[in-house]
Amino acid sequence: MPNIRIDEELNEYLREHSRGESYNNTLKRMLGIGKLRGQTVRKQVARASLAPAEIYTWAILRAFRAKTEQSRADLQERVDTSLKTWEVLENYPEDASNMKHGQPRWKARFGTALSHLKKYEMVESIGNYRHNYQGGTYHITQKGIEEALRYTRLDSLLRRRDYERLDTLIANKLERESNNQD
Repeated sequence: MPNIRIDEELNEYLREHSRGESYNNTLKRMLGIGKLRGQTVRKQVARASLAPAEIYTWAILRAFRAKTEQSRADLQERVDTSLKTWEVLENYPEDASNMKHGQPRWKARFGTALSHLKKYEMVESIGNYRHNYQGGTYHITQKGIEEALRYTRLDSLLRRRDYERLDTLIANKLERESNNQD
C-alpha cells in the first residue's frame, strides 16, 4: 500500500472529521468516492456544481407555451433545446456529464422536475402509467400557468445568461420561503 505525506493542518482536519474511521475511508467519504462494478467512481456530485432545480422547472413550464398537452419525449426535447439556448450545460458541466448508467444527468434532473410539477399539481398526466419514464402525455394545469407567470425574471436572466444574478435570485427566493415556514 502506498504512503502519502500530508501537512499537520490537513492531518488535524482529517482527524476531526474521521468519525472514528480510517483516513482512507474518511477521504473516500468526503470526496464521494466508492466502488461500482469493481471500479472506483465518484458517487455524488456537489450541489453547488449543478444547475439550480428551478431552471428545469421553468424549462418544462415554458415548454408548454407551444401546446398545453405534450408527450414526455416532446417536453424533454424542448427542455434540451432550452438548456442549449441558455448555455446551462456549459455553465454547469456536471449536468451534462453521464451518470453511472450512461444517461446524461440533465435527463434525470428533468424527470425529477417533472415529478415535482406533478406533485404540486402544476402538470397532470394524461393516461395510465405508473412512472414518468414510461412516457405518456402531460397537460399543464391552471396552477402551472399561474406559476409560469411568476418566472418572468428567471426567463430574462436565462436569456441573458446572467448566472450570477440567477443564483442570487434563487438563493433569495429560497431564503424567503424558509423564513415563511418558520
